[in-house]
Amino acid sequence: CRIRGTFRHDHGLFLDDPRVDYVRADLTDPEDCAGVLEGCALVVHAAAVTGGSRMNATRPWRQATDNTVMDVRFLEAVANAKPLRLVYISTASVYQPFDGSMEESGLDLNLPPHPSVTGAALAKRHGEQLCRFLADTSGVSTVVLRPTSLYGPGDKFDPLRSTVTAAMIRRALEKEGAFVVLGSPDIQRDILYADDLGRAVLAALRGRDMRFDAFNVGYGKPVTVEQIARFALASAGHEPSGIAFTDAPVDVAGRRGVSRIKAALHLGWRPRVAPQDGIARTMDWWKENRDRWTK
Repeated sequence: CRIRGTFRHDHGLFLDDPRVDYVRADLTDPEDCAGVLEGCALVVHAAAVTGGSRMNATRPWRQATDNTVMDVRFLEAVANAKPLRLVYISTASVYQPFDGSMEESGLDLNLPPHPSVTGAALAKRHGEQLCRFLADTSGVSTVVLRPTSLYGPGDKFDPLRSTVTAAMIRRALEKEGAFVVLGSPDIQRDILYADDLGRAVLAALRGRDMRFDAFNVGYGKPVTVEQIARFALASAGHEPSGIAFTDAPVDVAGRRGVSRIKAALHLGWRPRVAPQDGIARTMDWWKENRDRWTK
């Protein structure tokens, strides 16, 4: 198949492959949206403004505004183009605070998301509802994927925009002497390697006939922030003088984990890359690309 990929800013090509054509596009512009969708039978909407807890604290409206405008424009263009199927990349942050392992049916839109991710979560809740509206009004088969915290090659390593895993990898490779981690060592995250999300997207594109459905996509076994730090340090070959934990600058969720049973049953999808292995692979990529990678 031929693949058309969009980009807005020059951060280097993610994949240098003759089957992929890259097109510069602003997906908040209706004309650009219509142009990139022309002739496409299958569409994966993965574009988003993302960032870690620091962005959420300092620029809380950024992820809400840009993502909402983009989704409205892009999904309207999808409705006009009428591809066979759309896969929409949402986030597991859409859920209200919870303990345990959340199933897809547990999302309660009457309850607010966690304060640390409100902007992005509200935008993605809105996007998911637009996806249902798209399926109902245009007949486009629509699949929503709710990934947990993503990491891998091509991640954001900028301190102002990185999530916890990328931040740990960058700092471990910088050989910080006193390794200070913001937040409790007991905070747990379900982190998902990028290749596993890619396989989930393929499973969603190939899946059974669906008008509209949503699936959690996570590793399924949360790891603590301390484990992420130690995996990164081991991959970097760095032994700091010590690891210290301090209060996080913003309130963050203590545990985020999701059930992936539905994706296994209906899409035949299961993750393959364990956190320790995925962090090692990402570390190898960052070692080779940190001098050219601007994100």
